[in-house]
Formats: sequence, structure tokens, C-alpha cells
Amino acid sequence: MPPKFKFTKQEIIDTAFALVRENGWERLSTRAVASRLGTSARPIYSFFASMAELDRELVRKGVDLLHGYMTRKFTDDPWHDHGIGYIRFAMTETHLFSGMTDGRRVDWFKKYGDVIWESLAQSLKEYPPFQDLSQEEIYQVQLTRWLFAHGLAFQACNPPEGVWTKELFDSMMQQGSETILVGWKARFPSGCRLPIEKGGKNMAGIDPRKMALQIAGLRAAESLLPEPDQVFYDPYAIEFFDEVARKQFQTADQAKAQIESYNKMMPGVNGAIVSRIRFIDEVVEQCLSSGFRQMVIIGAGYDTRAYRIDGVSEKLKVFEVDHPLTTEIKTKTITDIFHGLPGHVTYVPVIFGQDRMDQKLIGNGFQKGLKTLFIAEGLLMYIPPQAVDDLLAFITAASSPDSILVADYFPSDVIDGTSPLKEAMVLKQFVENEASTLMFGIEEGTAFDFFDHRGFYNINLVSAPSLKQAYFKGESTKRQVSSMFNFVKALVAP
Repeated sequence: MPPKFKFTKQEIIDTAFALVRENGWERLSTRAVASRLGTSARPIYSFFASMAELDRELVRKGVDLLHGYMTRKFTDDPWHDHGIGYIRFAMTETHLFSGMTDGRRVDWFKKYGDVIWESLAQSLKEYPPFQDLSQEEIYQVQLTRWLFAHGLAFQACNPPEGVWTKELFDSMMQQGSETILVGWKARFPSGCRLPIEKGGKNMAGIDPRKMALQIAGLRAAESLLPEPDQVFYDPYAIEFFDEVARKQFQTADQAKAQIESYNKMMPGVNGAIVSRIRFIDEVVEQCLSSGFRQMVIIGAGYDTRAYRIDGVSEKLKVFEVDHPLTTEIKTKTITDIFHGLPGHVTYVPVIFGQDRMDQKLIGNGFQKGLKTLFIAEGLLMYIPPQAVDDLLAFITAASSPDSILVADYFPSDVIDGTSPLKEAMVLKQFVENEASTLMFGIEEGTAFDFFDHRGFYNINLVSAPSLKQAYFKGESTKRQVSSMFNFVKALVAP
């Protein structure tokens, strides 16, 4: 039997974190942590293969603490408070700030800091001075102010004695924030733009239709396989491609080649995604026979469940929620297929992080209190934790008891880059190359409590590989299914 230790992994992290706050990163060692815990260094390596792994956890914990500083109320202006909180953190937690921002840990600081960025941006979606700015303009204002705050924070981390006081830093932060905002607002009408990029691409160049088209291609390829090998069939996926692209989706051999190529790049991801599609299809079919009256597909992309599953058009009012660019292509394609837009589907264009989805839904006819199926497919991992909480809170508040959420999620180690799975590392890099970020995951073994604490019950957690025997027949039994994909079906608690 493996040895049992009298302390947990979290206790090691908390102890090491306390030591860094007291003495700095340079004096942190397994020996120091072990001494504080009253043990030898050996058990620590049972939880962490190296100090680098422990460092990463400490940066994550430090960023959580930083987020707490930046969301405190210092003034009556939340945007100013974010900047002041950043400076206060650097002044108060000098060892943490200097260690997290040095060359050895700065990549982790940026990775976890991106989640803070998205969370704070979400909190400012109704900030009055930003209401007349585009998303690109807001991004430029915020990034310019962050560069100013970051430089000021380095000064605050080690200020000259008797010169730089907390009050002076607060004043400079407020004045600087105001000057940056006013200055940019004066320049925007002239068409002036900073060449500011996120993830290596200009923010204006992020196209939400790319991922939607990739998933449509996966569905089209699956539908070309011989019927005994298909996990599902989607007759409409091919319609989202132009004539040139359709030449790649003509034969079963072409489909098999695409699936194999995808599998070599990201082992088992294709198998997991087709499992996800089939799993959610079955939930839709269950709801059709259980008195459901509404279906909300959040991040609908080029999904076709509203058109290809028998009974949906007769029994459900469907709301497809997605970015306006994606919605524009979707409605045009559906019009071409059916010579008009089906009456049972309402298309709700929403810019996540800017628009209030609840207001948009209600404004488009969504009825609170009805038994509703909510589908969040390929969505949760791409939005900040606070946005996930807000979404789940809306679902539990706006629908009747026994309404259903069906979604997929990743383990947290996929999000922070510590997963040993090749496909997790490749997917993360692919997402970042597309100027996006994986933001939300659930720690292994905690998913049931996560959904239970957010107002759900009868929680069914399913791993993608566990569905292989039920869904994969014929030649498809040889396909891999990645274990990083997990699915949940849960009911809204009474």
C-alpha cells in the first residue's frame, strides 16, 4: 500500500505560500516546507515531481490573492479600484509580486492573469464611461492602463523611503487612469489605433466562425462514414461549406483520412467530440418525451439539432445564442436549406462579455418558469469562472424545477497546462494560436459538489471514454476517445 501522509497537497501549497510571503521565493525549498510541516522532504515529492510544479501552484494562488485586491472597493469607481488594487498588492505582497513577475514564473503569471483580465472586463460591461466605446477600443484603453499600472507597481514594490506613500500611489493611479481614458476617447474619432494584439493577433481579427466551422466539418465527416460506423448523422453540416471545401467531404475514404489526421494531431479529441454530440442528442430526445417546452443552445455555432432531430420543431421553442457574426452565417445558411427561417427557432445574437444574455433572451421571447433544456456545448472552458457562475445562476433562476443543463467541461489541469495528455497540450496551444484562452476547468473529483452547490441535483457525470462501448460500432470501435472530455447532465433543484 502507498504511504499515508498526515498532510494534504493543499496544506503543502498553503505552507509554501506562507513561506514565500514571509521570506521570498529565493529562500523557498522542499527542506523549508518540510520543516514547517514537521516532516522530511521526501513526502513532498509524492505530491509534486519538482519544485517547478509547486511554483506553478503558488503563482496560481498568488493570482487569486491579487484578484481579491483588485476587486476591493477603494473609491466609487470600479475601474480605478482595479488599478489601485494592483498597486496595493505590489506594495503589500512584495515577495509574491516580485517573484511572480520575474522571468522564471512570468509565463504562469500571464496565463492565470488572463483569467483575471476576463473576469474584470466582465465586471465592467456596464461601466458608464465605456458605453460609447467598441470592444476593440475598450481593450486598447484597458491594456494601456495596465501597462501604466504594471510600471507603477514595480516602483511600489520597492519604493524609495519617505518619497512614495500609499496615498501618492493611489492618487497617481486615479489620475493616470482618467488621463488614459480621456486621451484615448479624444483620439478614437480620428481613426487612430494602437497596434495592440492579444495572443499574437489583433483583437479585431478574432473570428468566432472558425471554431463553428471546424465542428461542422467534424460532423460532416462523421456523416460520410458507412452507417454501421457512424456515431451520429447530420445531413446539414455540409451546407455550411463553400463548393471548394465540399470537395473534401465527398467520400467515406476522405472522411476517414480527415479523422485519422485529426487523431494524430490531438489523440482521441475527434472521438470525444462525436461522443459529446451523440450524448447531447440523446438528452434532447429524452426531453422531447418529458414535457419540455423550451431549448436554449448557448454558443450554438452551426449546430443543427433544432432541424435534424425529429419532434423538436413540433414540441420545442428553440433559442440559438451566439456571436452576431456566427448568427449571420447561420441564418443565411438555414434560409438557403429550408427556403426560409423555421418558425420554432429564434436566433439571439450575443457578444459574450459585453451583452447581458438574460436580457437578450427575455427580449426575444424566452419565458421564465418553463421547463427548459439548456445546452452549453464546447462553451464553459472558454469563459471566465465568474461568467460560468453567472450562467448557472441564470439557468437556476430563470427555469422551472427539473429543467436540465447539459454541458461539457475540462479538468483544471487542462486549463493550467499541467495535464500530461498530449491532446490537452496541443489543444491549449491551438486555442492560444487562435487568439483565445482556455479559462475554466473543474478539479478532478470536485465536479459533483461544484454543480450541487450551484443549485442542481440528480447530477450525472460522464467521461467521454465511458461512452465508447455504447456509441462506437463497426470500424469505429478502433477510434480513440480522449479522457480530458467530461459531460454533465443535471436538473435544476426545486
